[in-house]
Amino acid sequence: MSLDTTVYTALNSAGVDPLVRGWLPEGQTFPCAVVRYISDRPMNTLNGEMAMKNEIIGIDCWAATLEEAEALRDQIKSAMAASNLVAVRQALRTLHEPETKTFRFTLEYSVRGL
Repeated sequence: MSLDTTVYTALNSAGVDPLVRGWLPEGQTFPCAVVRYISDRPMNTLNGEMAMKNEIIGIDCWAATLEEAEALRDQIKSAMAASNLVAVRQALRTLHEPETKTFRFTLEYSVRGL
């Protein structure tokens, strides 16, 4: 199982709603958070790959206004900091989608676990 499921569960338990896993569904109401697997970094030893995982998980904060996107971003940052996850924020990107008139923050976390 990918660690994006673990991140999804932690954010859901913290009250982040609506929250989806994978990609933003067409017609989704805003604001909305999307948790998605980006990549992994294998943890290798001389005996091969360890059972411990180190995955990069992206969390997109979508909203109709910049203020709503900022509020959702802050809620997610607080929820991740308060969780029991071994997660380090790697990046924060601000994006504006002029064609759909939406705002998005993308947070990327390096998450470790089994």
